[in-house]
Amino acid sequence: MMRRTGLVLPWIWLIPLSAVLAGQATDITGKWVGETVFMGSTDMDRVTLALEKQGDSYSGTISDSLGLIKNAPIESVRFENDNLRFRFTAAVGGREVKMRAALNLFTGRLIGAWATDEGTHAYGSLELERTK
Repeated sequence: MMRRTGLVLPWIWLIPLSAVLAGQATDITGKWVGETVFMGSTDMDRVTLALEKQGDSYSGTISDSLGLIKNAPIESVRFENDNLRFRFTAAVGGREVKMRAALNLFTGRLIGAWATDEGTHAYGSLELERTK
C-alpha cells in the first residue's frame, strides 16, 4: 500500500494545475490588422481592429483604409469558445450602415466575415493578424 501512495503523491499537484489551465480564457487584447474584399470587387481594403479587455468582455474600434469605417466603436461584443462576434457602423454612399462581424480565432489569426444587418446582403471575408 505504501508503494502506491508514494507513486501517487508526487503527481497529485497536477489535478489543481490542470483545473487552472483548463479555466484560462484566451486573451485577444491588442491591435489586429488584415484585409477584406467586398463582394463583387477585387479591391483589397486594409482593416484594423483594436481590442481592449473590459471585465469579462471586450471593447474596441474598427477602421479601414478606404475610409468607410473611421475608428467606429464595436458593440454587442461576444467572445466565447474562440469565436468573436460584434457589430459596428460603416458610412456607405453617404449613409450609415449597420454591420456585423463573425470571426474565429484559428492558429493565432481572426478569420471570418462581415455583413450588413440590412437586406442589401453586402458582405466580405476578413482575416486579421495581431500586431501588438
